Amino acid sequence: MLSTWKTFYDLATNSTYEEDDGTPKVEERKLVEFNTASDDWLAAESKYKDQETVVSQAQAKVSSTWLLYQATQNAEVKATANGVVANLAVAVGDDITASTETALVIVSASENEFVRVEINEIDIPKVKSGQKAEVEIDAIDDKIFAGEVARVDSVGTNTQGVITYNVYVKLLETDPDIRAEMTASVDIETNSIENALSVPNSAIKPYQGGKAVQILEKGKPVYVPIRVGVKGDSRTEIIDGLEDGQEIIVGAKNVLIERESPFGF
Repeated sequence: MLSTWKTFYDLATNSTYEEDDGTPKVEERKLVEFNTASDDWLAAESKYKDQETVVSQAQAKVSSTWLLYQATQNAEVKATANGVVANLAVAVGDDITASTETALVIVSASENEFVRVEINEIDIPKVKSGQKAEVEIDAIDDKIFAGEVARVDSVGTNTQGVITYNVYVKLLETDPDIRAEMTASVDIETNSIENALSVPNSAIKPYQGGKAVQILEKGKPVYVPIRVGVKGDSRTEIIDGLEDGQEIIVGAKNVLIERESPFGF
């Protein structure tokens, strides 16, 4: 190809076919001699490119043959991270195609140590790393596992307009019955108060822009303004307005106000 190109180049740049300033002589380049040299060069170039394709195909065949040879040899396949082999789907002597078949799954060594919880955007500001948690796993009856919030995602996930944030709770104890992808329920303790004065949530009413409870005076319910603190699932902390031992109205029943220790939310 290079030899043919040199012949054509020398012909095209001599004084017969090119001016002194390098511009081509158009009419002269229409002659048979010039076009024959040009055609020879183009044909040589095309043949060279065809051979490049042949060489590439041969190289691919060599690589494929080498891989087939390697597959017949005894070899070790090493995982890129620590873990446990699970869901083994092949036996000795089976042929598999790596691109289409899953031979096994490597479960991370820490896979069963964490529970992922989706928390809505209203509650996520209350959740912090290090908070205590209790985990109940649906498949394991009558057992509550102690846990701790390990990390909290800072970027949420939008699912049909609902924003949630992933929270990862580390299990502080293990159990051989725990497996990846099991469903769990998690209670995260976002606040805790010792020796708190509290009342049932149902006893608290809106009153004059604030909060109040009702007490009985001379057989009639009377509102007593209060200042509330932390609200739990069933009880709310009372910071001001009531005294320990005072009776209040909860629905149709009188309930004795009492201190609880510890008082968790």
